[in-house]
Amino acid sequence: MVKGVQYRWQSALVLILGALASPTSAQSPPPPDSLRLHQLGRSAQRQFERTRRKYMRWSNPTYGPCDIRIGRYCLSDVDWGADEDWTEPVEDGAVNVARRALLARLDSIAGKIPGDGWIAGQRVRYLVEAQEPQRALRAAAECRAADYWWCLALAGFALYASSDFAGAERAFADALQVMEPERACEWGDLSRILDGGLRGQYRDLACAERDSLQRRILWLADPLYSIEGNELAGEHFARQVHSELVKDAETPEGDTWGRDLHRFVMRYGWTFGWERIRSTTPGTVRPTVRGHFGHGAKYFLPKREFVADPFAIAPGDWDLEPERPQAGHAPPYAASAFSSMAHDVAVFLRGDSVVVAVVFELDHETVPADAVVETTLVGMQHETAPRFVSQDTILGRVGVLAIRIPRAPFVMSLEALAVAERSAARVRYGADPDRLFTYPERREPTAFVAPPAMLSGLLMTRVDSVLPATLDAAIRHARPSHRVRAGERIGLYWELYGAGPAARPIATSLTLSKAGKSFFGRVVGVFGIGSDKPPVSLQWTDVTTPARAFFPRAVAVDLPEHLDEGRYRLTLSVRFEDGTVMTLEKRIEVTD
Repeated sequence: MVKGVQYRWQSALVLILGALASPTSAQSPPPPDSLRLHQLGRSAQRQFERTRRKYMRWSNPTYGPCDIRIGRYCLSDVDWGADEDWTEPVEDGAVNVARRALLARLDSIAGKIPGDGWIAGQRVRYLVEAQEPQRALRAAAECRAADYWWCLALAGFALYASSDFAGAERAFADALQVMEPERACEWGDLSRILDGGLRGQYRDLACAERDSLQRRILWLADPLYSIEGNELAGEHFARQVHSELVKDAETPEGDTWGRDLHRFVMRYGWTFGWERIRSTTPGTVRPTVRGHFGHGAKYFLPKREFVADPFAIAPGDWDLEPERPQAGHAPPYAASAFSSMAHDVAVFLRGDSVVVAVVFELDHETVPADAVVETTLVGMQHETAPRFVSQDTILGRVGVLAIRIPRAPFVMSLEALAVAERSAARVRYGADPDRLFTYPERREPTAFVAPPAMLSGLLMTRVDSVLPATLDAAIRHARPSHRVRAGERIGLYWELYGAGPAARPIATSLTLSKAGKSFFGRVVGVFGIGSDKPPVSLQWTDVTTPARAFFPRAVAVDLPEHLDEGRYRLTLSVRFEDGTVMTLEKRIEVTD
């Protein structure tokens, strides 16, 4: 769990669980005037929404193209924030006063008819809107509706609004357990938000047959594994609750509920920041109301091929901003940005496990250099498998994380969250450790048969008084950024596996090249400064140690003082006496 994001209303949750523990507990009979009280509540709710509309800000008709149409509704600017100049209107004080009056009326009525599910729902709705999550949780705990599942769903709605995604997930799961099977199937149906072939595959299954597929979809769709609970699953059920809340109530837009509004809410959520649009049509009685979505909505649902083989997801495959997305979700903790990040992965063998080391750098446009950032590296081998997690809090934009995980394919999720800046970043794709090692390529025919060998990844490190002699030291001293300066000293760490039981000589070469032109690197005490002469790879010879399962190697490199700015490639080649060669590459950028 990332600190600073979860709001744990534990005492309220205990209160809810205690109050709702027994759906068959004795309830006081409704008073004779319960219908009159119910109607008073409905009248107060209608009056509030009309007051809200009366004080909405006026705006000119500046609609963009209708990108997605659902019944009566048109969704424009589906890149979720194209109009960066738009700012949410400040709510008029009269609306706040009216909302407090409405809540006072609903509180009074709920105390007299606690079994009225509509009144209970509107209390929770407007308390969430007023950003009073503790009161909303207490209101849910006081619900005594005959439909017990509704009280549990309201608790989930309030917990989700307070960013307790794990608590919301549990409350919604409890609600599904006590719903009628048909309703539970309807509430859990993801087909409206799935895209392409996955939607068809999902719809072809009976409700009882979807469990396995649904678990995998939601596992992959969870925006950040570092936040406890599946936020996207919570959002899906919170939208179901909201749809029920407006189904038989006045809306801010003044629209009547219909299936098109339900589909709209389920796919894109509910709006805020409403404005009245000045009509250009003479004689218009009531102005159109336009609602807005939060900036930065993304499409987190996986493609069909991702679900079929999560380990085949390649870096860059997952597009969170597809054209005309089937659905959208704007994480509240990433209102400023939800982006990717530059990173590099190196894998090292340890018996039947591997150590996965990741160096990364966040975008300087979304995360300031002095930001406090919670970073997490998660590896999971399937949706019900344990999570292998490494976390660190960094100051700035660069960092290093490493996990040890069994040597089998897994889904890797590298995540960062700058809480104060409300900015997040994520890289998620499949990884097969065996494909991340480098294996020999035989260059010359020979009768000599060498044992299987392979190279680890290549870590670039800082160079202090001594070079790192172990992987742990190399990770601690890893350079998160591959930007270097001319004349700077850098370190390189790698490991050789499978060299065999006997000592074996290996020839190693290191070359620095740019745009087809090669320079000599300068290894401390060995290399000379490069020149404009034809490229020649400088080599040295090592002898492996028979007693060790692997052969670690570290070297320091002094870059030439007058190296031009630009992108370069460090190429490390290891050659055995039988003619087989293994090659590692590291990209660096020389900057001022």
